[in-house]
Amino acid sequence: DVNSDNKVDADDKAAVAELIANSEYSEAADFNRDNKVNEDDLAVFEGIADEKPVPAKMPKPTVAGGNKKITVKWIKPSDESVTGYTLKYGTTSLNNTKEIAGIDTTSIEITNLSAATQYRVQIAAKNANGTGEFSDIATAGTYEAYVGGGGGSSSGGGGGGGFTPSAPDNTNNT
Repeated sequence: DVNSDNKVDADDKAAVAELIANSEYSEAADFNRDNKVNEDDLAVFEGIADEKPVPAKMPKPTVAGGNKKITVKWIKPSDESVTGYTLKYGTTSLNNTKEIAGIDTTSIEITNLSAATQYRVQIAAKNANGTGEFSDIATAGTYEAYVGGGGGSSSGGGGGGGFTPSAPDNTNNT
């Protein structure tokens, strides 16, 4: 650990390379303890790749509730390394969550959900190095469409049908 951050990583590899380039000595970089810092000391970094970061934390997605479904949309990050997304959703504090991995679009509709239920959603971008930090939680409520109607008779009349949401607040980003 050349830079004293308690890990041997790409930053240490770069520091050793700089010491070699400037013909400087540092005991911390003299891994083979031959009292010089040279290419032999870089050998310790074989297999340690240069830093390959995962994508940054995504902004909170937009979520809209529907008839036993939610629709989640997000903005594609400008990071060219992003290859897809992973979404987490659940009903309470994301404790009982489900994950959908391998999403390659910027929206998804999740169906067959419970009616009149608030859902919490988070999204994360992924690249070849892994999955980034999940977004802040966005929420939306589902409802169940009610289609009713009255009967008719030969002498006339009949009732009308209707559509009644049972969850009045299905907005998001709370």
